[in-house]
Amino acid sequence: MTQDQDPEQIRDDIEQTQRELSADVDALTTKLSPQRVVHDRIQRARTAVGSMKQRVTGGAAQKASADGGTAAPAADAATGTVASAKGTVSSATSVTRPTMDDPSRSRMI
Repeated sequence: MTQDQDPEQIRDDIEQTQRELSADVDALTTKLSPQRVVHDRIQRARTAVGSMKQRVTGGAAQKASADGGTAAPAADAATGTVASAKGTVSSATSVTRPTMDDPSRSRMI
């Protein structure tokens, strides 16, 4: 801004800045909403499990052909990996919510 700007131009600049700030705040509010955070965590867990599943099933097929068609050792390895993945998904989807009687105490949902 310079001294030679008229008051109307200054008001327009202020209003434009307010609109831009409002849009930024709205975008941050949406991005950080609890529902969005939970959704993102679930998607990451699903991706991790899918990747793990791919490694296990791909590894099982290779192991079975290397063992002459016996997939039992690969199946044992897959069972352990799936159990581990289940724990990962459970912990990734756990969210705490304040209780109604005392917001400082949270409970798992």
